[in-house]
Amino acid sequence: MEDKIIVIGSGLAGLFFALSISEHKKVLVLSKKESLETNTNYAQGGIAAVQDAQDSTQNHIEDTLKAGKGLGHQQAVRIMIEQGPDLVRKLFRTGVEFTMVNGSPELWMEGGHTRKRIWHCFDRTGESIETTLLKAVISHPNIEVRDQSLVWDLWIEEGCCRGAILYDSTKKNFYVEPAQAVLIATGGVGQVYRYTTNSRISTGDGIAMAYRGCAEIANMEFIQFHPTSLFEPDAHLKEKSFLISEAVRGNGAILVSQDGQEIMKGKHPKESLAPRDVIAREIDSYIKKHNQNFVYLDLSKMDIENIDRKFPNIYQGCLSRGIDIKKQNIPVVPAAHYICGGIKIDVDGRTNIENLFAAGEAAFTGVHGANRLASNSLLEALVFSKRAADTVLSVEFKNPRGNSKPDIKYFSPDKITAKQFKTLVKNILWEYGGIVRNNEGLKRGLEELENLDQDIQQKSNSISSNGLELKNMMVIGKLILASALKRKESRGLHYRTDFPDTDKNYERDTICTIHQERRNDES
Repeated sequence: MEDKIIVIGSGLAGLFFALSISEHKKVLVLSKKESLETNTNYAQGGIAAVQDAQDSTQNHIEDTLKAGKGLGHQQAVRIMIEQGPDLVRKLFRTGVEFTMVNGSPELWMEGGHTRKRIWHCFDRTGESIETTLLKAVISHPNIEVRDQSLVWDLWIEEGCCRGAILYDSTKKNFYVEPAQAVLIATGGVGQVYRYTTNSRISTGDGIAMAYRGCAEIANMEFIQFHPTSLFEPDAHLKEKSFLISEAVRGNGAILVSQDGQEIMKGKHPKESLAPRDVIAREIDSYIKKHNQNFVYLDLSKMDIENIDRKFPNIYQGCLSRGIDIKKQNIPVVPAAHYICGGIKIDVDGRTNIENLFAAGEAAFTGVHGANRLASNSLLEALVFSKRAADTVLSVEFKNPRGNSKPDIKYFSPDKITAKQFKTLVKNILWEYGGIVRNNEGLKRGLEELENLDQDIQQKSNSISSNGLELKNMMVIGKLILASALKRKESRGLHYRTDFPDTDKNYERDTICTIHQERRNDES
């Protein structure tokens, strides 16, 4: 085994991890598309970290645990919030251009927070972080970044990760990249839904690979739907929806119906700044009840004159779609945005598989519980990727046994067929595993995915990136629906009409493993 460390994914978690170990280890960063095509790059709002004298780590901890609805892991939450501010300041020193006022960061308020603590770069925070880190990574002599790399699976033997299996589309062959350790930082799963704010490559690849390798996967039922993605009549035909940051509501915008009535009035004490799960359900309920396609963000209470300078990305994005937000309200609908579950890790980034680590949205640390507090995601990726890096640097890796190579047998549908199947998966998840769920729908969704899986197997006679993504999306879809079926209550992001109340008996994580599913199949 070579002495390098493999990082799968090139968002904040993967790049910060790579930089953190690069003085002592050789690193290979693998990205299946261009390195900038990540969820980090599309994160508009910011990164939550205590800075103001009127704030405290305890306030941030309490806000996070409150949003998590009883499932937040207190140790992980405390670690993230105590260690986060120093690392955010390190990003600033690295070159991330946070918006400053009189030498201090301009802090924004977002839903669920009781203090202003959101560091931001106007409304392009993720893009600024991504480009800064990528520049540092590319220029580092110990780091190789390999774009357009199709990671087919993990190479796992006897409970130990030995590297990654890749497909070379130019040479039309598989090859193995051995490594001392592998970090999965592949981001989210939003592309399994018909409407999503996620990058087009967010098909849950890392979680699916880890699941096939017998890693523990936790809390896949908790999908956060962002309340305010831009409504477009042809949104279902697009790979991703345009996000309208929560910071817009933090700066005074309110949610109103098409006839101007406040949607959140009387629904929650914080009204339009209520937690995202509450707002998404209210919008979804209103749209269905009134047979409408969207509600509006009313911007009239904002500083309209300067809105193009404060939110340049949103202003230009809407303008390019025919909406001048200086003159018009913004039509919005919920869209799949973030997953609070993922590959189960400890506070040092370890999975239950030796030499396999995870960080970022693909990982489950427990900090989000049943509902992510706004702008905690970039903070989580930052803190736990650094802790995973520290762990890797402290490990004395053993030499592998023998010179065996993994056996690769998988074929997939061709590109066109796979794309058609992917649309079916998206529709099934949106219909049965969306904002509101019930027992009958979840079971039907699983049945439809199983039938679809059989059809896919019959048409799997080629190799394609679309086919691999489809394979991974099927795994993710089944995990979401099966986990939601197990949780017979409503809590945070998981709402079931047949079990509308929160049940203390479910104040625990939902854990799935492939061994468990095999036992279920056999029984």
